Amino acid sequence: DSATLTTEGMRKLDAIAAAATSQGKVVKGTIVGHADPIGNPSYNQALSARRANAVKDYLASKGYIDTRVVTTSAVGESSPAKTGCGETA
Repeated sequence: DSATLTTEGMRKLDAIAAAATSQGKVVKGTIVGHADPIGNPSYNQALSARRANAVKDYLASKGYIDTRVVTTSAVGESSPAKTGCGETA
């Protein structure tokens, strides 16, 4: 229920971005935000958008990406990053 990047998340993004940009800036791409199926679908859709934008803003602040050529996409709970979240037996 958060779109705030953790210190560990920032470290992982730094490592991924450094590898992806080792040959220069990222020319074009899409950052996809996800949410689990718990709760209201419209809330989860908005949460996944906030998560994608948080990553985009972080990468842009570090100079890894140009926000004019990197877009975001929010898939909400339709495509959870982890399976099994919120499932009951």
